[in-house]
Amino acid sequence: MRAVLFDATPPVGDACRQGSDALRRALSDAGHAVDVFPLAELPMAPCRGCFACWTATPGRCPVSDASEIAARAYLASELAVFFSPLSFGAWSFQAKKLLDRMICLVSPFFDTTHASGLTRHKPRYARYPALLGVGWLSTPDREAQHIFARLVERNAFNLRAPAWAQLTLSHDRPWSAQREACLAALDSLATPPEENAS
Repeated sequence: MRAVLFDATPPVGDACRQGSDALRRALSDAGHAVDVFPLAELPMAPCRGCFACWTATPGRCPVSDASEIAARAYLASELAVFFSPLSFGAWSFQAKKLLDRMICLVSPFFDTTHASGLTRHKPRYARYPALLGVGWLSTPDREAQHIFARLVERNAFNLRAPAWAQLTLSHDRPWSAQREACLAALDSLATPPEENAS
């Protein structure tokens, strides 16, 4: 399966690199061909909120930077994986910046037909990848884990992912346990979305 990893690990000396390494190994061990985007190293501006990607240049952000390549890789993949250190259960600014720029991948029109009754954007494309969100916590934090789970669920819903999973890793677990947790999350993506929802 073709996968893309959007890795928001800080560029130097951060403990979350251990989780990123375990995730990369799990992706490889599960047989995924992975394209990696090290977000901290890529030139990417925040979303301007201009909505030109919906109207003036449909499906493409008018700001030319790494987000354009990332959006193409996202759509070309079968699995999109986001890895990020967490603050209060939310993505780091690097991961959030990319997720904001992904708005060009959905239509500006709304869909209210989902069984949950929730509103989301209509799809712009016929196919979207499954989504795996992996967060890193320096120490276990149940509230942050709960917030992150809901956040990934909503990101997957809005980005039209046909299946999604999430997990949090933390420094208190050995590398091998982190790898096993990543493998289990990858395996859960084979489950139909209705059974996978929390």
